[in-house]
Amino acid sequence: MPSLRVSIVTPSLNQAGFITETIESVLSQDYPNIEYIVMDGGSADGTLAIIEKYSRHLAYWESGPDKGQADAINRGMARATGDILAYLNSDDVLVPGAVQAIVEGFSLHPDAGVIYGATEKIDEHGCVVKPPFLTPYSKKLHKTLCLVPQPSSFYSRAAWEQHGPFDTSLHYVLDWDFLLKVEKTFSIVAIDTLISRFRVYSSTKSASGGWPRLEEIARISHKHNGFWNYNYLVYLALRLADRLEKKISFKSRPLRRLVMKAATTLRDGRTFMLHDNA
Repeated sequence: MPSLRVSIVTPSLNQAGFITETIESVLSQDYPNIEYIVMDGGSADGTLAIIEKYSRHLAYWESGPDKGQADAINRGMARATGDILAYLNSDDVLVPGAVQAIVEGFSLHPDAGVIYGATEKIDEHGCVVKPPFLTPYSKKLHKTLCLVPQPSSFYSRAAWEQHGPFDTSLHYVLDWDFLLKVEKTFSIVAIDTLISRFRVYSSTKSASGGWPRLEEIARISHKHNGFWNYNYLVYLALRLADRLEKKISFKSRPLRRLVMKAATTLRDGRTFMLHDNA
């Protein structure tokens, strides 16, 4: 019986400092049937020379202007022929044996729309800043908190064809929006295996998104869960607190801190998505 093909798409833009490690983490996997696609947005920092170095090992690659990360991934997925699909950002890495573990997961759960494993956070130097962690999937909790670490998640072709492509208007939570659609018709399964290393540093989108990121999280929460949902209501409270602080000319942020303290209490001490969606 032929092995399942796994297609991985890496979107990239000016990530010369990290993309070598990303590419090598995919090419060094011991699983025999991987299709690897790199979609570069027109990098000008040396990334192209790195991609060209590995080009003979890639199923496809291109470099040119795109409409953002979601657009690059969508176009890569459109070329992918795999039974299992994933995207890996150009600053994250897969651990050895990751793809084999994911394929085994789909073999055990053939009807799953998504299989995901644990991740660990690393900094720009590759040092671990948070050891491996995995949150068991809960449909109820997932409405508030993205439980699925993006670089550790792989999709069935059926799930992608039914619920993809990614919404190109989204920049921060495009994967969470997709997963909230997938969970309506497919199971999402966690496997207790380290799959990836997720890089965190000051210029990542999660760290530098500010209000646009918070607004996007709130918008997707409202879209899928209606008005009376945790993320949306907390976002409205934060916006109100921000306006009051500006009107009163507070030098610190006492009202926003109060809102976040109340929000964290409501979440029973869990990490609040507006702070951390890894």
